[in-house]
Amino acid sequence: MRTRFYTMLVVLFAAFQASAMSVEQSRNEAWFLTDKMAHELRLSNYQRDDVYEVNYDYFRALGHVTANYSSNIRMREQKLMYILTVAQWNEYCRLSYFTTPC
Repeated sequence: MRTRFYTMLVVLFAAFQASAMSVEQSRNEAWFLTDKMAHELRLSNYQRDDVYEVNYDYFRALGHVTANYSSNIRMREQKLMYILTVAQWNEYCRLSYFTTPC
């Protein structure tokens, strides 16, 4: 009985670890998206750094098994609204590939 419990525990832990996005992968995804946003939205250096932090937090949150995509995207968009200018925000909303995962 005890062996079965430990086996289940190990399997669950392995499944959780396999589904979580690594820090390195989150960092790479965040930089890729940030660079694309910086180019398309013409971000300043300060905005670029802030947008990277938002994107990194977003990808780290998505990497967990219990991630809720809709709440994560809403949180990300709320943070981006404070960083981007009105023109940049309108362009961000127009370009659907910033909010829709590939």
